[in-house]
Amino acid sequence: MDVGVYPINFALMVLGDNYIDVKSTLFMNNGVDETDIIHLIYPNNVSAILYSSMKGRSDRSGYIYGSKGYLYVDNINNPYQIIVYDNSGNLISTKKFVDQINGYEYQFYECYDAITNKKIETKSMPHSDTQKVMDLISKIQKNTN
Repeated sequence: MDVGVYPINFALMVLGDNYIDVKSTLFMNNGVDETDIIHLIYPNNVSAILYSSMKGRSDRSGYIYGSKGYLYVDNINNPYQIIVYDNSGNLISTKKFVDQINGYEYQFYECYDAITNKKIETKSMPHSDTQKVMDLISKIQKNTN
């Protein structure tokens, strides 16, 4: 319930929550997931392979592979850019994002808006989405090798 939540959230944003199976290995330390290896299996031979760890430095990148090419997200927690390539590795396009201080600014503004307008949840991360992430984390904890 620490480092693993970030790739889980990324996978659910990209592929949704209609996975049909989960395989995982967790290495815990004092009740915290120190290293996570998670395989989400979806219908139609689609899968997500997720890895996170506190044991070593990571670039926090994410790749999404498809039949016509792939895209690279330079940091799933706070993307600076997304680069799209075709199957031959040729650059198709690059999408750069505005400079941010630490990537949490959008959360601050959304929280401020919710508090100011007396909302109990936000549009960008409603309680139902949070529950889907938590449900998957619970399955992973119960079924880990």
